[in-house]
Amino acid sequence: MSGVVQILEKRSILRSLIFCVLMIISVTLSAQTEKKFIRKGNREYEKDKYSDSEISYKKAVDKNKQYPDAVFNVGDALYKQNKFEEAGKQFTESANQNYDKTKKSAGLYNLGNSLLKANKLRNV
Repeated sequence: MSGVVQILEKRSILRSLIFCVLMIISVTLSAQTEKKFIRKGNREYEKDKYSDSEISYKKAVDKNKQYPDAVFNVGDALYKQNKFEEAGKQFTESANQNYDKTKKSAGLYNLGNSLLKANKLRNV
């Protein structure tokens, strides 16, 4: 009887290990997918295909909502399409998500430019 119990315990441990490996692979593939969309968006952006790059960047955001670089890039693509209010929202979100001071300041700087272009700043 104890032999059967040992076999069942080994199977349970094996299942747990397989599950853990599959979870790690899943997380790794997800990160690769969002970076793939960023790279595609960058290529489109460089070719002045801002609408296409916006779509690619948004796909990266869909894969990971807390990916401030992708959010920032969506804002850049929107800005290039003269969608200043939408771009401003993306830059705000990017600045709120970013802990890197340089990237946070870039988001805030671009937010200011977006607000200026959208005529949302009051004259002082």
